[in-house]
Amino acid sequence: MLTIEQLGSLGEFFGSLAVFLTLLYLVAEIRLTRKATMAQIYQLRADAASEARTTVGSSPSQALAVYRFRNIAHGEGVEAAAAACTETELAQVVFYFSGQIHRIDNIHYQYNSGLVDEDLYEATVVEGIKQNGEIWRHFHLLDSQRKKFVAEVEKILGSTTAEH
Repeated sequence: MLTIEQLGSLGEFFGSLAVFLTLLYLVAEIRLTRKATMAQIYQLRADAASEARTTVGSSPSQALAVYRFRNIAHGEGVEAAAAACTETELAQVVFYFSGQIHRIDNIHYQYNSGLVDEDLYEATVVEGIKQNGEIWRHFHLLDSQRKKFVAEVEKILGSTTAEH
């Protein structure tokens, strides 16, 4: 039989354990909430930047300019594509790719935050970088991106160049 003092000590022990476990739970919840909040803020920022850039340059002629630019760039190179465009077409192309890079950077951020699966990451980020990284470089669009995203672009473009 336990004495009242022993029961009190046992109660204190379990009470302390409960407080400790509650604190651990709260720390985990705060981290998850912070991570989700940061991802949401970044999403809103990326959406706003992407929308602003694509809206400014959007028109039927923009679609044709981007289509024409891509075809030339993938066949003859980015320099040849840029040389083949008028100033207006180049502006439309830059607005398009500026909006695109923000969208892809956002998915990269979401992936690194554990909020996007591997399939979406591969299909959107990796393939997007392979297809458009040289274009982003040409127009200096990487200059205003997050360092981690730029490092990923350089890594993927480096491995793509090594494959060819």
